[in-house]
Amino acid sequence: MIGLDRDVDSFMKRIIRARALLRGAAHLRGEKRQVHRKGGKIFMQTFYVGREPPLREEKLGESNGHTSSVFIEEGMQLISKWYTKDFDRAMEIATRARKSSQEKGKSIEEMKRLKKDLLFMDVGLRRDGRAALGISDGDPLDRVEYFLDQYKSIQSMDDTTTKEMEGKRKGLRRGKDDLQSELWDAEDLLDDLRKKSRREGVSSEEEQRTLELKVSQLTPRLLYYQEEIRKIDRLLPRDKDSFDKFRKTVEDYLSVRSELDKQTDEYARLEAKEMQYRMDLAGLLDHDSMLSELSKQAGLPEEDAKALAGVTQLGNSIENRYTNAEVRDYLESGYKLFGKALITPDGKTPIKLVGYEDSGAHMDPAGYINIGNPEYTDGDASDSMAHEMAHFIEVSHPDLLASNLRWVKERGEKAFMNPYSAREYKKQNATEVISTGVEYLRRSDSAVDLFIQDPEHLFLTIGQITKASWRSK
Repeated sequence: MIGLDRDVDSFMKRIIRARALLRGAAHLRGEKRQVHRKGGKIFMQTFYVGREPPLREEKLGESNGHTSSVFIEEGMQLISKWYTKDFDRAMEIATRARKSSQEKGKSIEEMKRLKKDLLFMDVGLRRDGRAALGISDGDPLDRVEYFLDQYKSIQSMDDTTTKEMEGKRKGLRRGKDDLQSELWDAEDLLDDLRKKSRREGVSSEEEQRTLELKVSQLTPRLLYYQEEIRKIDRLLPRDKDSFDKFRKTVEDYLSVRSELDKQTDEYARLEAKEMQYRMDLAGLLDHDSMLSELSKQAGLPEEDAKALAGVTQLGNSIENRYTNAEVRDYLESGYKLFGKALITPDGKTPIKLVGYEDSGAHMDPAGYINIGNPEYTDGDASDSMAHEMAHFIEVSHPDLLASNLRWVKERGEKAFMNPYSAREYKKQNATEVISTGVEYLRRSDSAVDLFIQDPEHLFLTIGQITKASWRSK
């Protein structure tokens, strides 16, 4: 998400600060860090390697078994093992990428503002240009780029050129007046000849053809003179006040356009910078390893996942969009990734029925999933199934739901990579925290996005899934 502006809670600030030390003097001094719980609180201890007791101890947060900080901490510890071999370096790059993304978001907003200003200024520039250069409203030349070109031409003219053009205009005007008189005389003679022919019945075809030829030759010459005079008139505005106003409008317009060009270049620079950070992260992050380890911790064995997917009831409506085999494959995939977390502490499976409605996917805590039409979502049917299945982790573990409800309320919508993750339901019977987190985790590019933009959400999702899966053992 471009332009993310969020408040990191005090726990994460302390964690990041403590881990930053590992990249500095701590390594040189041979120190190590260790997180532990004591008396319902979380502490960070600092040791000299191979020596006891700890040099110092720092409180990080409360630990009552249900706070988001506990799950974030546990998820962070797992991610540091599963997802990257150099967690501190990856977090450092992600922080820089996040900052670059925020700057890019500001750049986008600034470009939008400047473009809006230019659209508004277009009207004034064309209005003042018409007044200064003698262009009528609706003329094909009534375009911003034409007025800018004319302005540049006028500005480039020196006094000598101006005098030469004024002399040329005088000559053209004299020539135009002479042609106009000659044309009028020819038209009058031709008109008289036609009237005489109708009145007296006498036809002078040869004389008439001669006059018609003369008129046809004089007309384009006159039009040429008129157009040449108009061209000079546009370069030599006759009204100084109107041209001064036009000059000011053009200069303001060009100033805003210059700012837009600079902002466009800055956006391109930030885009390239962010892409480089993502490439650097790609060399540090191992998405396949993360999913594999998560599956080992929280997923059901393939045989059990297939069996559970096989006994889940499918509604007849499924056949309106999918085959039963496709839906069971989607179910099996979800069970293999986080199936243990779905099972309640007393061994019950919450998902009872999967059906299809021509709408967006949704679930009912009573045990129903509508796999939905993927045309209503950004992902595909497998994404929708994983998302809806993940909702049942909160159904099976109400303490996770309570923790997520508090977490969403504390953070607010703007803190999330996608505001949908902060969606609140009137019945307070679900959140989108784990479900959207699972969607991000399943795909390499979106997992990287989450690691950059909202690592807390990533850590929390992993922490809650693994915490829930341990209860089923």
